[in-house]
Amino acid sequence: MPTKPASKNPSVGAAVLSKMVEAGVDSVVLEQRQRFAIARQALTQYIGPLAFCECGHPEETHGTLGDEEWLSICNAKVCRCLFFSRRARSFPRFLPTQANGRWSTTNPPITNFPKACYRTDCPHRVPGRPHAPVSDACWDAHRVYLPDPGWYWITWDKDQIEARINAVLIEDEERIDAFSRGLDIHTINACRTFRLPLPPDLVDPHSSLACRDWRKEVAWGGKEDLRRRASKIFLYGTFYGPDETAVLSAKGIEELGLSRVELLASTKAYLATQPKLQLTKEKRWDEYIKNPEARTVFGRRLRCYPTYQEKEQWIRSLRAYHAGRGPMRPGDAQKKLWNFEHSGAVSDHINGTIIAVKRRWPECRLVFNKHDSLTVAFPEHVDSYPEIREIDEVEVTWPNGLSIQLTSTWHKVLSDGTVGRLA
Repeated sequence: MPTKPASKNPSVGAAVLSKMVEAGVDSVVLEQRQRFAIARQALTQYIGPLAFCECGHPEETHGTLGDEEWLSICNAKVCRCLFFSRRARSFPRFLPTQANGRWSTTNPPITNFPKACYRTDCPHRVPGRPHAPVSDACWDAHRVYLPDPGWYWITWDKDQIEARINAVLIEDEERIDAFSRGLDIHTINACRTFRLPLPPDLVDPHSSLACRDWRKEVAWGGKEDLRRRASKIFLYGTFYGPDETAVLSAKGIEELGLSRVELLASTKAYLATQPKLQLTKEKRWDEYIKNPEARTVFGRRLRCYPTYQEKEQWIRSLRAYHAGRGPMRPGDAQKKLWNFEHSGAVSDHINGTIIAVKRRWPECRLVFNKHDSLTVAFPEHVDSYPEIREIDEVEVTWPNGLSIQLTSTWHKVLSDGTVGRLA
């Protein structure tokens, strides 16, 4: 049984960035660079066993180990390096141990692999920030995994699942209806936040002929329009935080290129269009003080007891908030319970899907399990789609009587690396 090579020390870049963050340096860009450095570190730790030998000894010093033609070992003295020459294998460990139901993935931590090209001399490299893989010249960390010959993968990502759950929890029937009709939520939010007229076609405002004049009037840049990208980040960044400052730590916020003052002003304008969000958070956070537990829509419970100091802080902040002198300040326990109602419901749905799929196709294999996505391997003789879609895409009704459809985006991956979108 091959052993995992000794872990490399953290890179200087990651260590320095971490110390700067710990020292209280307030910079959104710094935090994002720290995340990326740590992700790269997680990947390079496993480059050796996944692809090639990094021991530095001449190639002729390497030989096979026993009768296993595919497993080679370095014969140089005091070298314990193992590497796989042709049939690279890695079997991550899945540990469903987190309180919100998420699975921890280790050895290697696939979920930490960067979703961007990490080749420093890539011809497609964008100075100053990582870029998404666009060609074979890019080094995509996720491509180290492919289906075995004779197998294929079905992989799917949930469509805006936490945004849908949030819409139901805050009883935003307008947004629930928009999801059910397939409207472009982020464009609608952008128009309201930045006081633009709504496009005549809310399903496809980016290319519809009916929106041609509207696009010209507001100088619309399509899906990557800065106002739409900002509103998308505002939507997800303000689910959990107490006020507009929550968006400062949102993923991707530095890509907007806005100053701190501009970000806070725009986020505050967005929150002004979402009165139900603030009202519901206040109501739920107050309930958690009196009854410190939360349940997902599927019935799983989490208890998290606020400290005396957190209770006192909540009362003081609530009085100041209603007097117009500051934001609500929930304690860590309240925030964990509110987050659990969202992320716990996602995990419960994903876990239920895993069980149902395995019961339907016992021969299938679980490949990846991320928080809001799944990848399952099937033998080529098994036709799993679209039946698997019927298992996963269900309509869920919450205790408040509101329902919403949980849909997904589907792809099929072949053993040669070909990826195709499934309708």
